[in-house]
Amino acid sequence: MATRSPASEDALPQTISVEVVDRSTLRGEAEVDEDLLRDAVSDINAIYAAKGLEMARALGNYVVETFFGGDLDRFHDRGRGHATFRALAGREDLQVAYTTIWYAVAVLDQLRQLPEDIAGALPLSHHKLLLPVRDAALKVELAERAVAERLSSRALAEVIRDARPRTSGPRVGRPPLPAFVKGLTRLRRAVEVATAEPVDEAALQALPEEERAAMRAEFDAHIEALQALRARLG
Repeated sequence: MATRSPASEDALPQTISVEVVDRSTLRGEAEVDEDLLRDAVSDINAIYAAKGLEMARALGNYVVETFFGGDLDRFHDRGRGHATFRALAGREDLQVAYTTIWYAVAVLDQLRQLPEDIAGALPLSHHKLLLPVRDAALKVELAERAVAERLSSRALAEVIRDARPRTSGPRVGRPPLPAFVKGLTRLRRAVEVATAEPVDEAALQALPEEERAAMRAEFDAHIEALQALRARLG
């Protein structure tokens, strides 16, 4: 009777690698959660009373925990699409610039990338200077040097500049952005602020009819101009 030989490795079923996508629901992500937004504004204002690195650390931790379940990867992947988090930008009672909140989370991320003793020894100004450094090993090296040599912000900025890879030949500056690109960027930001929260019906009805008519006319004029630009873009 013939003996059956073991199957070769090529004949065995292969393990299929499946990318796991985080689809867990985050509170206030799909639509603005007014209770969450109100509490967040109050809490963030209180945190902002502190100063320097501890403020940035506390603010970054609060944002990641409150809106993204404590997961920095979720912040990076879903931060721009989280409705309630984005709505912070439109709150006039928020005492912190929206960009400061993003900076705080970036600093928090960087604190976790650096050795604990080095991260804690650097002031917030130095952390901000190190944020654009993408090479992890270089970031650690520069941070350690800043602490060891007690570099000032100005000195660290020069060290970071000198550490950047240099290309051969003369440096060519980036060509200026066309006016329509700049305008669309500003328009996108304006639309995000204007639509960050539902329209207050009572406030809308309180506007005089002539003022609403003027706003409608302005909308129509802008839409017509944008449609013409859209046609030019192909």
